[in-house]
Amino acid sequence: MGCEKRNKKLFKHIAIGVLILVIIYIFVEVFLTKKNIVEGMDNTDMINYNKDVEAWVFKPGEIETYVKAHHDVIMENKNNEDDEEDFNATHFISLMSKIQKKIGAKNFQLLQKAIQNDSNGKFGSFMVDQREAVEESYFAFAEDAMKTLRSLIEDMESRRAKVKTTG
Repeated sequence: MGCEKRNKKLFKHIAIGVLILVIIYIFVEVFLTKKNIVEGMDNTDMINYNKDVEAWVFKPGEIETYVKAHHDVIMENKNNEDDEEDFNATHFISLMSKIQKKIGAKNFQLLQKAIQNDSNGKFGSFMVDQREAVEESYFAFAEDAMKTLRSLIEDMESRRAKVKTTG
């Protein structure tokens, strides 16, 4: 009888000790690690995407029709949007050629270069923002590509013939 009491007490102390160690571990991992918090996507996501792609087992011909259908739908939607917001560049080209004739080709090139590199102007700041956005666009493209392909693969897998074994 006394042995059982001692074993219960020992087990209780071991359980409390393990619980304390788990709490300390959680506290250290949550509050004392010096990991940088990065918003959005980072290279780890790209590495994981690479591993996902290596695991695919289908042939390009199997997914070709799904990619083609997705492309056709997106391009049709884009064409409909483009028709609604048709930008006519002929007025811009006409204006630039008139300015070039009035101030001369050499002065026009200098003016054009100055406007492109002026970060205080609208066009110059647009160019700076565009350069900064290029890096973000690579991550966004990779994320969109993986999301779209996962959806297409899921659709392709759901339409494959199911084989039932009788036994």
